[in-house]
Amino acid sequence: MRSLAVAVTLIFCVVTFSIAGEAIYTWKDEQGVLNITDAPPPAGAVVLDVSPVPHDPVRKNKKKSAQQVVPPSPSQVTISPEKQRLLDQAAAYRKQEEEAYQRGVALQAEIEEWQAKSGTKRKRRRNNRKIKKFNERFIAVNNEIETAATKAEELEKKAAAMQ
Repeated sequence: MRSLAVAVTLIFCVVTFSIAGEAIYTWKDEQGVLNITDAPPPAGAVVLDVSPVPHDPVRKNKKKSAQQVVPPSPSQVTISPEKQRLLDQAAAYRKQEEEAYQRGVALQAEIEEWQAKSGTKRKRRRNNRKIKKFNERFIAVNNEIETAATKAEELEKKAAAMQ
């Protein structure tokens, strides 16, 4: 069990440090504690290893594509008023969708809270009635999310087709 914990810890450290810096430093401090960091060790520490961070090819490609894509200047971009109106409406629907989603998350938390409550048979019956009401509200919110998302998608498609 202890070796499993050490292995998981080492894997976590390697993954974490491979994301964080350019090199991984393994060193011991004055008390003999083993340290693995992405920052160089302090003076007087015994350096055991300095390894380069393995680079993720997906990240490299993302960086290259981000460098290759040059966004057009604002003077080059012209959007018709009709297209802008469609995009504004789509953004409003996306905002409604996000707000409804947040309400759904809150309702789901309330449902789980009421489901966790226990007690006498009478209290459980009352809790089940409340849960039923929350579920009905949750379904209504889900329908609102779907409707807003569908309308936003339709408007975004129309705007994309306009050029």
